[in-house]
Amino acid sequence: MALPSSGAITLSDVNTNIGASSTANITMNDTAVRLLSNGDTTTNPVTMNGLYGKSWVWATNFSVGSSGAPTSAVTDAAGNNYTLQLGTVVVKTNPVGIIQWATQISGASGYSVSSVSFSNSLAVASSGNVYWAVRVSSTTTPFPQFVGVVKLNSSGVIQWSSLLSTPSSRADNLSIGIDSAENVYISTYNVANAATNTDNGMCVAKYNTSGSLQWQKRLQLVYGVGSSQALVVDAINDYVYLCGLVLDSSLNTLGGLVGKYDTNLSPVWQSLLSSSFRYYYGCAVNPTTQTVCGITDNLTVVQYNSSGSVQWSRTLASGSIPYTLALDSSNNTYAAFKQSDAGAYVKLDSSGNLSSQVKVTATNIGSSNAGFGPVRVTGSFVYSAARTATASIVDGMTVFKIPAALTTSGTYGRITFAAGTVTSSTPSLSFTAASITIVSTAFSQITSALSGTNIAGSYTTTVSPI
Repeated sequence: MALPSSGAITLSDVNTNIGASSTANITMNDTAVRLLSNGDTTTNPVTMNGLYGKSWVWATNFSVGSSGAPTSAVTDAAGNNYTLQLGTVVVKTNPVGIIQWATQISGASGYSVSSVSFSNSLAVASSGNVYWAVRVSSTTTPFPQFVGVVKLNSSGVIQWSSLLSTPSSRADNLSIGIDSAENVYISTYNVANAATNTDNGMCVAKYNTSGSLQWQKRLQLVYGVGSSQALVVDAINDYVYLCGLVLDSSLNTLGGLVGKYDTNLSPVWQSLLSSSFRYYYGCAVNPTTQTVCGITDNLTVVQYNSSGSVQWSRTLASGSIPYTLALDSSNNTYAAFKQSDAGAYVKLDSSGNLSSQVKVTATNIGSSNAGFGPVRVTGSFVYSAARTATASIVDGMTVFKIPAALTTSGTYGRITFAAGTVTSSTPSLSFTAASITIVSTAFSQITSALSGTNIAGSYTTTVSPI
């Protein structure tokens, strides 16, 4: 609040700085609520529950027809949160959980934007620009798929878009990251030519911040599989990390890959979890220590140091679907995954010990429809999202921010936090150095095929302090 540098502070000063008229009568209760809600108390009521000297944590409910499950999320240094719904809408909430904008993309004539399941499809730069990995399908036979990037400014307005036409009708598990110069890296796995094994692999493309394509490359016979993060970028030291599944020339599974590469995709190290059935779904990096964690299809978390040596591994509860990982500045690992109709959020300390956990359930969503978004850690807080519904089964989602200690309990809006039940064990694993062939690709490029619309007005939102 900006107040006079000298002299008495008057009620007029206080009123003006909180958005009231200079002659309005106002109470301290009104002041605190207005400050916490950024002045928006009409559609986003804020109670006094958050005013007890602690950082405010929250759950924000979004109700809108057919909004679907959240599939990706990212936070910026200021605590703004960006959540992706079914690959077609990005919703921005500010540090106290209030919606700022919601941009929905649509395709030009001949193109249809399609959803992407549980991938790391958003990145935000220190400038406030948001980069979004998209998948687009042609509406004409034979319906080829395109992968690409949309750049939004801090207000959610599209700056540019670029699509690459893959050599088949299948492209999935999009991931995106940005380096210190705001160059953009996007990855996808592509099943193109199984007959000759010449075009199969994990495809990576690099753009500069203006949308100019820098290069296209492919890791031969390497796939991002399932709910794959596939790619993360260390924006401090400018390294690219990839994870996925490695096949031989006969398409037999060799195991899971985690690799570290420079900004031209030259390998620094590549580690293979040697197994005929284990592979990586996602990875995360701590830029300060260059520590990397990967999570496999059976919920085994593996931590590597900056040189690619394995530090520890832990297997979590079985029978679940892994989503994503996050690493904090102290090398604690946060894993998020689905357990029946609930979301499990688990914290492992820097030695791999199970430190804390929380179980999250959503209102009116059964096990077949439950969807829990990826986990992100910023400072001392964890952010995520869940698919939820109202009592009348209107579809929607809830974005939430909780303390990183994962000790939250109780019901807030349409989600309930309770004690977790995940256990851990130490697996017996075998790792070898991997040698992956990296080749150039030449997918055709299409620009200006997408447009964006701010649909924030179509959401009904409610903020619940935790």
